[in-house]
Amino acid sequence: MDLGESPAVPPKAAVVAPPIVKEKAAIAPRPPVSAPASPAPASRAPISEAASAKTSGKAPVFFEGDLFNGLKKEGFIELEKNVQITQEGLKITGDKAKVFFQPDGEEVERVEAYGNVVVTKKDPDTQELITATGNIAIYETQARLITLKENAKLRRGKDEFRGAYIEYNVDTGHIKAGKVQGTLTPEESKTTQPTKKQHP
Repeated sequence: MDLGESPAVPPKAAVVAPPIVKEKAAIAPRPPVSAPASPAPASRAPISEAASAKTSGKAPVFFEGDLFNGLKKEGFIELEKNVQITQEGLKITGDKAKVFFQPDGEEVERVEAYGNVVVTKKDPDTQELITATGNIAIYETQARLITLKENAKLRRGKDEFRGAYIEYNVDTGHIKAGKVQGTLTPEESKTTQPTKKQHP
């Protein structure tokens, strides 16, 4: 019996595993265990509920910007173009900004804004509008302190300050400045209005 040659067995097709896609961590805050997570709006998202609770009561920190880069776990995020950062009545705008986090990745440590910076807030005592400008602004969340540098200016009501740097405490309204010039308007001229004579 002629066995001959066995027919060739075709090789098995190689099994290609689907590529593994790694997703980056979202910046939205971690939701409470008892409540389902709700997505934050893309244009006005809270950076961290845990961070905001430790920096200024329970007030969240919000940010906006045309460009975004970074991760909380890397220690910072960057924002560019039409940047706006708010917390309660405090508002910071500028061309660029960096938000830095504590090592645990939850607590906001400071905010740095660059280029055409404008800071606005109502004074805690007088309720007068505070408007501060400069090329650089650094907001230290734990100290509740804003430092403006390079062409720094601050206006509170009709009072105006200009200096090499200006420090403003968000909670107390205390102002500190270096190489300062300015104008202080007496209280009487701020509040007293001329009365019109009434004719019988």
